[in-house]
Amino acid sequence: MLDLGFLVLRIATILVGVAWYLWVPHDPNTRSIFGRILSGFAGYTAVLYACILWSPKKIKRFYLFTLGVDLLFIFLALRYVSQLEGSFFIAFYLLVGLHSFYFGPWIGLTAATGASCLYVYLYAYFDYPLPFPDLLLRTSFLFLVATAFGLVALKEREDRERIEKLNLDLSHRNMVLQQTYRFLSIGKLIPTIAEKINNPLAVIMGRLHLLQTKVQKSNLPEFFKGELEVIRSSSHRIALLLRNLAAVSTRDTVSPERVDLNEIVQDTIGLLEGSLERKDVEVTRKFSPDPMFILGNTQELREAIVHIINNAIEAVSLGGNIQLETFHENSSLGHVFLKVSDCGVGIRGEDLDKIFTPFFTTKSAQDGIGLGLSAVLTIMKRHNGFISAQSESGKGSSFTMSFPSYDGTAGGTP
Repeated sequence: MLDLGFLVLRIATILVGVAWYLWVPHDPNTRSIFGRILSGFAGYTAVLYACILWSPKKIKRFYLFTLGVDLLFIFLALRYVSQLEGSFFIAFYLLVGLHSFYFGPWIGLTAATGASCLYVYLYAYFDYPLPFPDLLLRTSFLFLVATAFGLVALKEREDRERIEKLNLDLSHRNMVLQQTYRFLSIGKLIPTIAEKINNPLAVIMGRLHLLQTKVQKSNLPEFFKGELEVIRSSSHRIALLLRNLAAVSTRDTVSPERVDLNEIVQDTIGLLEGSLERKDVEVTRKFSPDPMFILGNTQELREAIVHIINNAIEAVSLGGNIQLETFHENSSLGHVFLKVSDCGVGIRGEDLDKIFTPFFTTKSAQDGIGLGLSAVLTIMKRHNGFISAQSESGKGSSFTMSFPSYDGTAGGTP
C-alpha cells in the first residue's frame, strides 16, 4: 500500500508540474528549461517503475537510488526556475519526510544532510538572497522533519512487529485449543469403549481357551485348529488395541526435568538405526547450534519422536531421505521446534485433519490401528506443546513439534 502511495505521489507531482507549466506565466527561457526538467522527471519515473515491475524484490534499492536523483531534480528546479525565493524548496521537506518514514531516521537524516548541502550551495550561488536566520531556519526544519518522521516510522514498525507477534501467539493458542479438544475427545471415548468391548472380549477369550483345549484332545481336522488360532490372534489384537488406547488417554503424572531436545533427537536416531538401514534411508540433520532446553520427560519425548520418525521411514521409498531440524522461535512465547520432513507418499488433503483422531489410519489393517499419532498428541499435551502437519499427496510430509523453552529459572510442569 505504501509503495502504491509513492507511485500516486509521483504521478500527482508530474500533474502539478504540468499545471504549473501551462498556467503560471514565465519567460520563454524559464518555461523551456522547466519543460525539459519536467519531461526528464516523467521519463525517469517511467523507467523507475519499469525496473520495479521487472524486479520487485529490489524495490528498496531502487528507492535508495532515486533519493539522489530526486534531490538532483529539486536542485535543478531551484537552480534554473524558482531560485530560493520561490516555493520549490518545499519539495526538499517532502522528500526528506517520505524517506525518513520509509527507511527510518538514519536514511532520513542522510537525506536532510544532502538537501541542506544543496540548499547552502544555492544560497551562496545566488549571492545570499535571504537573511541568514531564514537559511538556518529552513535547513533546521529539514533535520526536524527527518527526525520526526523517522521516530514515527520506528514506532509504526514496533507496533507492526507487536501485532505480528500477537497474531502468532493467537495462532498458537488456537492450535493448542484445537488439539485440546481432540485430546478431550480421546478421553471421552475410553470409558465407553472399555465398557462395550472388554467384558464381551473376556468371555470370547475364555471360551476360546476351552475350545482350543478340547480341539487339542480330539481328532478334529487341522482346519478347526487354524480357524481357532485366527480367532485367538484377532482377540489378542483387540486387547492390544485397548491397552494402547488406554495408554493414549492415561493422565499419570510424569517426572519433568530440564532436557536438551537436540540430545533426545540424537539419541532417538540411534534407536532407529536398524529401521533406517533396512530401507537405506538417509537422515539429514539440521540442528540448532544452541541448546534446546525444555521441561519434560525423556522417555515420553523419545516415544513421541520415535512415532513421528517411524511414520516418515514407512512413508519413504527405498533410498529415501528424512530431514530433522531443530530451531528456536523469536517471539514472546519462547518456543523451540523439532521439524521432521520426508519425501514420501504424503497425505491426502481430505485426510490431513483426521490424522490425530483415534483409530484413523492411512495404513492397512495389518500395519496400523490408528493410535500412534493420538499417542503423540497426548504426550505433546502433557508437555504444553503442540504438533502440526503439512503434507501433499505424492510430495512428502512435514511434522512440526513445538515445546515451551525452559532455561531453569522459571517454574512450571509439563
